[in-house]
Amino acid sequence: MGTVFEATDRANGARVAVKLVDLPDPDSSLRFDREATLLSSLSHPSILRYIAHGRADDSTGFLVTERLEGWDLEHALATRLLSADEVSVLIRAITPPLAAAHAVGIVHRDIKPSNVFLLRGQLDQVRLLDFGIARRVASDAVTRTGTAVGTPAYMAPEQASGDRALGPSADVFSFGALLFHAVTGRPPFIADHVFALLAKVLLEEPPRLRAITPTVPEWLDALVHRMLRKDPQERPTLDDVLRLSADHRTSERDGYSRSTPPSLATVNRRWCRSCSSRGTEHPSASTRGLSQSSPRS
Repeated sequence: MGTVFEATDRANGARVAVKLVDLPDPDSSLRFDREATLLSSLSHPSILRYIAHGRADDSTGFLVTERLEGWDLEHALATRLLSADEVSVLIRAITPPLAAAHAVGIVHRDIKPSNVFLLRGQLDQVRLLDFGIARRVASDAVTRTGTAVGTPAYMAPEQASGDRALGPSADVFSFGALLFHAVTGRPPFIADHVFALLAKVLLEEPPRLRAITPTVPEWLDALVHRMLRKDPQERPTLDDVLRLSADHRTSERDGYSRSTPPSLATVNRRWCRSCSSRGTEHPSASTRGLSQSSPRS
């Protein structure tokens, strides 16, 4: 976990975000350096931009990145769910940065709504966040063999089993779980305890989108179902995901999204006004003040 502050880059006067991370042992220090090194190797406009990293002291690391204004997809989905057309927009926004990471051999391993940031609340302007548990394909892992690392509700079966040889298809599964959540309001698998959840990920077939939301168009139901296949070889590639979404950019004929819902920015502005009247902070408040901490790790 870390605490995020807003600061000024003295080299150019730009406002930046600084994450301070406790490093109590060699493993945590190695993970921090790995995240910073991986992030510095990525150059894509929709991946959080790395600026610098280092040590504030012997037990504290710092990571400097671009400062973002907006909120993450998790907070947006707490306000309302997405239509099929909006899911298509989201697919076209998330696929390119994820494909850019895969192109240089990096698997994110933690794709989920809280790691997709919406600039000013716009679905077509995202930043992919948190490469803390990302790793290069076929590289040595910091975690022990057989240890599942990630977020269980969005984790691919091979990741849940502790398989070290994870490829891009693991991120495709997690991406499918994110889309499932965006449409239904919940991830594909839910359980009261983490071990029960992992068992479902490993052993149970995910429900179909249409079993939960019958008005979902067939193309989206079929696409997400393929992305959530147990066998990594049966999942579509990111190119396939993008192509299938592009083939169905309009869903009026499916009867799912005949009216255009208000934008997430509009909905969240209404939410902000409501919160202001109650004295509640907006989720993006952590980017506005030096003393505001962020729950993001």
